[in-house]
Amino acid sequence: TDPLLRETALRACINGESIRALKEIIATNKIEVRNNATSSLVKRRGQLSRHVELGRTSEIGPVKKIIEIIMSQPDYLKYANQFDNVNWSEHKQVSLIFQKLLSILKEDLKSYG
Repeated sequence: TDPLLRETALRACINGESIRALKEIIATNKIEVRNNATSSLVKRRGQLSRHVELGRTSEIGPVKKIIEIIMSQPDYLKYANQFDNVNWSEHKQVSLIFQKLLSILKEDLKSYG
């Protein structure tokens, strides 16, 4: 048993608390213990994540905006011509060009070390 729970229950008895109050103290403690055990299990479940999920969208607008913002940066202007002839109504082509953007970013960031 938990020493703190025991002390709390004894103090409640000494102070003349009812049996119902004692049961509530014990029930509250059980809930806290169960929540703590569950949260620690959730943190440890599965393998450690080794990648970042960038999400999924059927909307092409946000992808286009991300590419435009990055390609407008001085460091990436040299790559901008690779994104000039994109057919923005083709989801497959937009997906491929976004993957291209990610590879450019990864390669560029490797040089920063």
